[in-house]
Amino acid sequence: MTNMIHLVDGEKGGVGKSMLTRILVEFNQKYELLYTLIDGDFQNPDVQQRYPEHNAKIVALVEDEEKFFDIDIIFETAVENPVIVNLPARVYGIINKWIDEANLTSPDFKEQSGVDVCKWFICKDSGQKNLSGKSW
Repeated sequence: MTNMIHLVDGEKGGVGKSMLTRILVEFNQKYELLYTLIDGDFQNPDVQQRYPEHNAKIVALVEDEEKFFDIDIIFETAVENPVIVNLPARVYGIINKWIDEANLTSPDFKEQSGVDVCKWFICKDSGQKNLSGKSW
């Protein structure tokens, strides 16, 4: 059985990343699905604050190379449980670099690790909110 990492991402703030994360949490709660919530916005962990009973992990995702290892907590957690990750806007490049360097999109990754990745990218254009999800 594969565990899923749901990365809720976007380049800008205020487009609905936290809202989609909350929808994913509510869906998992409604259907009693196992998951771990990770709030990547350590400066404003709004989703974690909304669900304090979940003891969500807060991961520091910063440009500093010495702190870059914290991102691996997402994968390490997903080996045990499916993961929902609320990402702040400022880490778009860090997440993409991690996906590329860890080969998360390679055909063998899912088979070897037992972890699948779905990146939900949310953007805002012409006053409309657009949502796209991609599972590799």
